[in-house]
Amino acid sequence: MLTIIKSSIVIIVLAAAVMSIFVSAVKPAWKSIGQASVKATAAAFVALSLGQIYVAFAALTVVAVIFIKKRVHAAGLAIFLIITLPAITFTAMAGSLQLVAISTESCVTMGALIAATMWVKGRGARYSFADLPAFMIMFVLAFISARDSSLTNVMRVTVQISLSLFLPYYIVKKSINDAEAVRSAVLFVVASALAISAVAIFESFKAWPMYQAFRNQFGIYGLANVKMRGGMLRAGGPLMNPPLSAALLALCFVTTFAARDLFKSASKHRIILAIVAIGLFSVQSRTGWLGAVAGCVGVLLSRRGATGMIAPLAALSLTLGGVYGLTLVNERAADLLGFSTDAKNSNEYRDKLYDRGVELVHQHPVIGQPPSVVTAQMEDLRQGEGIIDFVNGYLGIALFSGLTGLALFAGGIAAQAIASYRARRVSRARGWGGLSDLGLGVALCAGAMFPYIPTDGRVVLTMLLLFALSNAVASVPAGVGRDPARRRAEPVAKPVDAPVAMVA
Repeated sequence: MLTIIKSSIVIIVLAAAVMSIFVSAVKPAWKSIGQASVKATAAAFVALSLGQIYVAFAALTVVAVIFIKKRVHAAGLAIFLIITLPAITFTAMAGSLQLVAISTESCVTMGALIAATMWVKGRGARYSFADLPAFMIMFVLAFISARDSSLTNVMRVTVQISLSLFLPYYIVKKSINDAEAVRSAVLFVVASALAISAVAIFESFKAWPMYQAFRNQFGIYGLANVKMRGGMLRAGGPLMNPPLSAALLALCFVTTFAARDLFKSASKHRIILAIVAIGLFSVQSRTGWLGAVAGCVGVLLSRRGATGMIAPLAALSLTLGGVYGLTLVNERAADLLGFSTDAKNSNEYRDKLYDRGVELVHQHPVIGQPPSVVTAQMEDLRQGEGIIDFVNGYLGIALFSGLTGLALFAGGIAAQAIASYRARRVSRARGWGGLSDLGLGVALCAGAMFPYIPTDGRVVLTMLLLFALSNAVASVPAGVGRDPARRRAEPVAKPVDAPVAMVA
């Protein structure tokens, strides 16, 4: 219990420290977001400090209800809590009957649904073709979980997917009905990036895996996958898995990169980006850096067009070449940047997994095979940790749902990228500025990372929620619900009708 209290206090203090920087960097109208982030962090971790898992999760649900009852901040606070809370999951049972897996994300979702009944009535955002990529991805994951099983398991999987993917997407989409809610949600994502980064930096330098204590207190002793590299701990982050936490942080980094117009100045924006970049370094995962770079290239491509990318790509090539050269002459740098012997062994495992996986996909190309069958055929690839680690998300989708499922999953990400790129001019015309480039950046970031990480539930959910945000940028006029300080001082002009971006 003492370890839990110490961990909670440290996380809350770190959140307060980094949010003070956030408050000083954003425009005055948005300072309340930093304050709300600290309060939500404190309340959530106090709830998780309760010793019994049912009590702790019930308390966490109540925390979500209290903080999400204001509609304008609902989407942002829901995303903030989903991203920053430790990944704790248990399976609810009714006697010997297995029900559904309950997670911290599920508690936030249920709290948000209850809070939605308290919102001031107003029209939420409607579903459109812009939501089709998200639904394609949800369908593939539901098919994989439910295939070749009993009717009761199909019902259980339907409830599970609804609770873990559809309902969070629904609540975020329902709440971002004006520009103030959209900007608030984007800034809460920035706050999430800072909160995760602060803990990751502390974890790395103190060699103290902060989040693992919360899982251990409930008797959930899953693999933390936290190791030392170059004399520093690979920070496990809220998912207690460096590559997956790096993927979360990369998605948040790209969102922060696109949100430059919400900061007081370019220098303040760079300071925030630098903190998140140090957080990514502390996680020591090449996957995170790859996603962050790909996403930022997407933002710049959307902002400048193809001809404007010559100078940024040249600078990026020089930087990457210099970093790689450093790893060749400095062993500690090689360890810290993911070019160690441990990383090379990981690459060998990935190669073996890929070769075997491609063989199996060739044998069952249309809809693949159930996970249990695939696992039985790949027993010789079971690791010392006792698992077959499907580290290539796209390959896993192809194995479990065939090329049909892969086309839907990868096609959903590609469709989101194309739709966002096409909508950028409409978004700018509506007054969104830099946020017009968010959608392409997020899609390229996620698309670049899935060859190196599995389709983890929280990573996929975060990607889908950011898809919803980028779609809102394309469909909501920026002049409605502008910064509260300005809105009190000047009347809101009637927006000019503009076409809503749709997936081609």
